[in-house]
Amino acid sequence: MSDSKIAHRKHFRRRYGLLKVSFIGLLLLEFLPVRAQDKYWYFFSEDISKTESRKILENHQLEPVTWSKWFHAWSAHGALDHMVDGVDSSRIVTPLKLLRSSFDESALGFALEQIGAKAIIEDGLTGKGVKIGIIDGGFLGADENASLASIIADGRLKAFRNYLQPSDTIPFGGSRSLDDQHGTEVWELTGGYNAQKRIQFGLATGADYYLARTDHGAREQRQEEDFLIAALEWMDSLEVKLVNISLGYNTNYDNPSENYTPAMMDGKTVLASLACQRATEEEGMLIVVAAGNDGDSDWKVIDVPADAPGVLSVGSTDLKFWRKMPFSSTGTDFTQFLKPDISCFASSGTSFSAPVITGLAACLWEKSPSLTNTTLKALILQSGHLAGAPNNYIGFGVPSANWLLAKITEGLTEMTEPQFVAPISANKKKSIRLESEGKKSIVLYHKKDRFNVIKQEFFSSEANSLQVKQFENSKFTTVVVDHELVMEVEWK
Repeated sequence: MSDSKIAHRKHFRRRYGLLKVSFIGLLLLEFLPVRAQDKYWYFFSEDISKTESRKILENHQLEPVTWSKWFHAWSAHGALDHMVDGVDSSRIVTPLKLLRSSFDESALGFALEQIGAKAIIEDGLTGKGVKIGIIDGGFLGADENASLASIIADGRLKAFRNYLQPSDTIPFGGSRSLDDQHGTEVWELTGGYNAQKRIQFGLATGADYYLARTDHGAREQRQEEDFLIAALEWMDSLEVKLVNISLGYNTNYDNPSENYTPAMMDGKTVLASLACQRATEEEGMLIVVAAGNDGDSDWKVIDVPADAPGVLSVGSTDLKFWRKMPFSSTGTDFTQFLKPDISCFASSGTSFSAPVITGLAACLWEKSPSLTNTTLKALILQSGHLAGAPNNYIGFGVPSANWLLAKITEGLTEMTEPQFVAPISANKKKSIRLESEGKKSIVLYHKKDRFNVIKQEFFSSEANSLQVKQFENSKFTTVVVDHELVMEVEWK
């Protein structure tokens, strides 16, 4: 492989965040109970073997879970409604409503756990009836992905276009060496659910999907942005109102003269960004875009088309502190609008944060189809844990599904302008009384103005008070304790 191709591959991985080891880390799991049946212990006569006793339970439509040699008993889901030969009816059959094993639970990815997705699931929302477009690289192996099996089997993959090879009507091919499975992974994090393993990766498990391949892994050309525009127009013609774009463009084009500069990330210079803006303003579409993965590179700021003011651009946070991940691109400091808009956990790229928010948006649109795209976006922003003091590191913060469902249930149909907290004046340092007991996670955002961060600081403390000191040249400091906005300090 030539040096230029190697450079493009590195850029492609940086742009997409395809670090396989880190992606596996995304699958670390938290658990939520989903089974309706209680679990009981069934004690058997000593002359009945383990195998025979299991068959007895299965023949009565019960699901054995754990065998106990000591008690000669099985725990199993479901209750017997009559006496069964071999089961020791003289023993108490104990329900384990409060002692459910984690093996009896459906798992959620950490990002879903972080945004409170349990509330969405318990409300029965799956994005049913919502059309979701995914504009990406390849969808290699999606037909063999167990998490997407029900979507494909149910005929909810409605359409596909390959703008690189228009004659190719089958979306599932490609090459792993070109990262052609990136679209598959994004799709999985939008609406994937593995029924066999009971693992849920995305919220929009019941939505309809429209896929477009516009990006190539081995080259970097402006033509790919043209394809993105064409894909948006195609999806609009099919009345798709929700689109995920986990792509970003800045430098390292095959032709260096096509490279952008950070100053061009203003939402009004690049046609692909203008197309996304038109889609939001004139076509009523909600475009969810990965913010970019250049936070720790020389570029640093968001990419095209995340710079379009109307799109919902998504950054990445860590899981424990909810602070910006190093790779997550920051917003520019020269526009009148704030980017990124919102953030959530991803271990290896904003490509994997954006589809989490897309799945959330689909479920909210299912809940309240009358919401406009702008109102839905505004609601998601206002649900963020930094809604009172957003910044160019993680935007309005991590959204709350509980807050969103409560607002929609109240019948909220429009949003007012964001209400920012009033800053508290201080001179070089400020002492803050903390109400919560025990160990607390604390994040400080030191800023040169109300929105633009100079430095983020994080630590743990068990103290009941906190002394915040002015960071060099900072004008404001946002104080966040245990994921709750506590105070905005203005340094005088």
